[in-house]
Amino acid sequence: MADFCVLPFEHPTTVALVDDDTHYLQQFPLSLSTLGTVQTYDAPLAAVKAIRARMEQCGNQRGPRHCLSMVGGSERFDTLSVIVSDFEMGAMNGIELCAEFRDTPMGRIILTGKLDERHAISAFNDKIIDRYVRKDDPAQLDLVRQFIVELKREYFLRLADELDRKPLLLDHDYLFDPEFVTFFQQVRESNDVVEYYLDTDLPGFIMLDPEGEVLACKVITEKQLAEQVEQAEVHKAPAELLELLRKGQVVPVFPTRDGFYQSNCAGNW
Repeated sequence: MADFCVLPFEHPTTVALVDDDTHYLQQFPLSLSTLGTVQTYDAPLAAVKAIRARMEQCGNQRGPRHCLSMVGGSERFDTLSVIVSDFEMGAMNGIELCAEFRDTPMGRIILTGKLDERHAISAFNDKIIDRYVRKDDPAQLDLVRQFIVELKREYFLRLADELDRKPLLLDHDYLFDPEFVTFFQQVRESNDVVEYYLDTDLPGFIMLDPEGEVLACKVITEKQLAEQVEQAEVHKAPAELLELLRKGQVVPVFPTRDGFYQSNCAGNW
């Protein structure tokens, strides 16, 4: 799936931070708080076990339909999308830890010292990790924050790639339209949308702001609008409504089983 597209769904997720330096674990998450929840682990072996258990618990939360069913609860936010791990941790180094999750959608970042950088480069080339940052880099915090934002999007891209893309492309090709992508981003920003889900029944998107207020964003294609016009003509819709539909000046939402205009809609369309 192309990077420049609207993903089928996005929601807040959790970042796992693994480091056996407890002082570091106390300080670093505070710098990441604006990016969402951070779960810390101070022992690599225990971290692997806990992350695997969390993945099993959240394993079925991988599609817009399932996530939509949980709107109102916080379970979907427990999903781990990114692991940030120190390299040198005694019982298991960070690369070994990340290798445990190589075949998962989670993004993986290693924090290294100068002497460990060559190991990180090798792990990056082998696709064991997605990014690495040196701890002595003056821009360390900014880089980690930037990489977490990038990898959270890549996480949802990977989940989208696991879905059956053929019907997605056939029925929702507007997701890949540059003009729609720009419009959708503007809608998100202007409404402070923090999560959204493609809803094929609407059709369009269910969106939520930080307070959990719901916004429905209905999307209709030219082909679907033409079908609406045809059905409205068949059922002899009022002339004013037909004109608006033909000009594309209204988005039809009729309270019928198939969503098309029927004669009983004449009085309150």
